[in-house]
Amino acid sequence: MKKYKILIIADESDSRTSTILLLKMANYDVIEAYNGKQGVNQALTIQPDLILCNTMLPDIDGYMILSLIKKLPQAQNIPFIILASKNDQNEVRKSMIMGADDYLIKPFRNIEILETIEMRLKKRAEQKKRPDSVVNGGNIKNGIESFEKIITESRLRHFKRKQVIYYQEDSADAIHLIASGSVKTLKTTPDGRDLVTGIYKENEYFGINAYFSAEVHHETAETIEETLLYTFPRAVLDPLIDKFSDLSKKFIGIIAANNLKKEHQLLEFAYFSVRKRMSQLLLRLYPKNNAGVVQWIDISRENLAAMSGMASETVSRVLSDFKKDGLIMRDSNKIMIIDPLRLAHLKN
Repeated sequence: MKKYKILIIADESDSRTSTILLLKMANYDVIEAYNGKQGVNQALTIQPDLILCNTMLPDIDGYMILSLIKKLPQAQNIPFIILASKNDQNEVRKSMIMGADDYLIKPFRNIEILETIEMRLKKRAEQKKRPDSVVNGGNIKNGIESFEKIITESRLRHFKRKQVIYYQEDSADAIHLIASGSVKTLKTTPDGRDLVTGIYKENEYFGINAYFSAEVHHETAETIEETLLYTFPRAVLDPLIDKFSDLSKKFIGIIAANNLKKEHQLLEFAYFSVRKRMSQLLLRLYPKNNAGVVQWIDISRENLAAMSGMASETVSRVLSDFKKDGLIMRDSNKIMIIDPLRLAHLKN
C-alpha cells in the first residue's frame, strides 16, 4: 500500500507537533516546513501528495503560498488544505476563491483532519486515473462537457442569508454558480447609497464580467437567502477556456445576455412610470416551480427600492396600489403575484 507524503507548513510548534504525530500514527509520511519560503521549496522538490498550510506564518501568509503553488505547473495539482486560525468567513472565502481544495477551522478534531485528507487524496487518485482528461480532451467530447464534469466534482460552499461573497474592489479571481438560493449584486454610489445591479437565482452565474475584464469587482455580491455556491478559480477555469472555444462561447453568451438585461432595465428607468417599473421588477423576481405553483417573493422594501431606483416610500405606495387593485398579496416582506398577466400588461 502506498505511503502518502503530507507536507505541513506551520510555525506553531505545539499544534504542529500534535498534528504530525497524528498523521504518522495514520501511516502518512510527514514533511515539515516552518515558514512559507521553506514550504514552497519543499512542495517543488519533494512533490508531496497533499499540503496542509496555516494562514498565518512568519514570512509570507498561507494565501501567498497557495497563489504561488497554484501558478507552478509541477505543483498546481497537489491538493491544498488551508488551516484557518479562527472561524472567520473572510479567510474561508478568500482561500476557496484562490483555489484551495478544502479548509479546516482550528481547533479541529482528529477525525476531521483525517477524513478531509483521506477524501482529498482519494479524489486526487481518481483524477490521476484520467490523465489530462479535462484539459487535453481525453474521452471528453468538448469544453462544456469538461466543465460540467468539474461542476459535479466540485465542493459546494454554504452561505447564510445576507452574507457577503465578495466586496466591491475585491480582486475578480473566480466565477460563481448558484446551486440553490439567490444572490444580489449592488454598487455603492459616492454618496453612500446602494443600488442593486442584479439578482441571480439557481443555475445562474455571476462575477463573469469582472473575471474576463481581469479587474476588480465593481459591485458587491451578497446572498438574499441561504445559498449554496460553486466557485471556479482561475487556476481551474482558465486552462479550459484557453483549450475549448465552445466553453468560451458559452460565457460570452452569458455576458451578452446579462448586458442586454441591464440595457433593458436602463430603458425602463428612463421611460417607464414608477408603476410600470415596479410591475416589471416583480415579474423578473416572480418564482414558479415546474408545476406552475405560485410562490412568495421574499424581498425587503429597501431591496425593491434599490433595484427599481425609487424611494422606499414610493415603493410602499405602489405596492399598496397593486394590492388594492388585486394584483398582489403582501405579508410583511413577502409578496405574492395574484394576476401576472394583468401585471405584465399594466399601462405605462
